[in-house]
Amino acid sequence: MQLPGTVRKTPPRILRFFIMPPKMPAYQRLVEEAAELASERGGGHAQMAGEFIDRLFVLFGCEILKVVPGRVSTEVAASLSFDTESTIAKGRKLISLYETKGVSPPLPGASRGSATPRRCCTAT
Repeated sequence: MQLPGTVRKTPPRILRFFIMPPKMPAYQRLVEEAAELASERGGGHAQMAGEFIDRLFVLFGCEILKVVPGRVSTEVAASLSFDTESTIAKGRKLISLYETKGVSPPLPGASRGSATPRRCCTAT
């Protein structure tokens, strides 16, 4: 598959090309916002792509909450499954991104005695 020249330049544009096909224009603003925020953050291609995905997931989570109030879950990459510290760091980052959008997500597991949510929320 040949990508348009402008799509090949940066990871957010590549992701935008695949995630937001023309048949979903209602969510184009979310992709554009996530791409803009990732570009502002800067860094290498991998960092910008990771930032784009994190921002996009949080933006979609906020949209879901508008339709279905209550809780929304945002998962971390399976590649972090056996890296507790990286999983906690990603969780903290996602919580922070939700909080910047005015959402304070409840932590499922915190009431069931899971150690990860408590560690995620306590300062290091």
